[in-house]
Amino acid sequence: MASRSRVSIVIPCFNYARFLGAAIDSALAQPGVDLEVIVADNWSTDGSVDLARRRAATDDRIRVTTQPYNKPYLQNYNEALASTTGEFVTVLDADDLLSPGSITRSVALLQACGDLAFVYGYCRPFEGVPPEPRLGRTRWTVWDGTEWLGRFMRMGRNVILSPEVLLRRSILEAAGGFDTGFPTGADMLLWLRCAALGGVGRIDGPDQALYRIHESNMHYEESSGQLLDDLRSRAHVFEHFLEHDAPPLPEIDRWRADYRRALAGYAMRNAHEAFDRGTEAERRVGAESAALAKECLPGIVNQRRWKRLMRRRGGDHSRWNRRIAVTTRTIRHRGATLLRRRLER
Repeated sequence: MASRSRVSIVIPCFNYARFLGAAIDSALAQPGVDLEVIVADNWSTDGSVDLARRRAATDDRIRVTTQPYNKPYLQNYNEALASTTGEFVTVLDADDLLSPGSITRSVALLQACGDLAFVYGYCRPFEGVPPEPRLGRTRWTVWDGTEWLGRFMRMGRNVILSPEVLLRRSILEAAGGFDTGFPTGADMLLWLRCAALGGVGRIDGPDQALYRIHESNMHYEESSGQLLDDLRSRAHVFEHFLEHDAPPLPEIDRWRADYRRALAGYAMRNAHEAFDRGTEAERRVGAESAALAKECLPGIVNQRRWKRLMRRRGGDHSRWNRRIAVTTRTIRHRGATLLRRRLER
């Protein structure tokens, strides 16, 4: 790093006392920066506040804020972020962890490239005991904001889990923070808005953060119904961004076509898998997923994959093909975390 920068790490918490201590430890362990750690408790009742205050009493880098009642989580985020004093800021949910040196690597890239709005990297999902973060040689990739937005639209999904992001506070303020009108897509909308204001950098190589998967996760979906809701949320975010926030560029129409094509593909896949499960509820999800695919890409009804889907919907699907489909889903699920390493070409 060229100089020692001040970094604010906001740790929102609601009844996560069992995870909070580890999150604070991972934040405080970041070397080479002037740290401000804000534990933003949202009216926890499990001892989270007492734990945070005990830690703050022994380390003046920690500050604790509390809410008088359980507010919408994005409001708690925004209020904590508004109180930060760092040049760079990040949100680390109380159940997640930063990897050693994560903040240092991100600050170095933001200092080296002054036109970057934010930096992210690979966030490794895990269940149970946190794994040892994979470290090693650090490389980075830098995109112009417009180029990164185009890649994001082609991907059609949020490739960022959140704890691996470090933003310039000035960019965060210009983007307006988390939009409370998008409770299930505010993070994705924020990345899009920030990329419209500057370039984007990615740390390649080491794990930048660890994302904990557990029964209370807000953003981790597996069922076909939850995925359908997520697809609808993505469509809403993409369209809102292109209508209200995207810079006036000739790429807008192509971006709209790209995200709709990608979402149609995800919706078709979800419909196939829902029909394979065969229950009445899953068949309804399959029908709604197919309708979403058709809405995103009307011409899909003329494609062979649509006709295959309609045959599957009608029950024309052999037991052998269903077994293949189940195996394919299993392989796809195991490989899903690898897709978060990079934007698709």
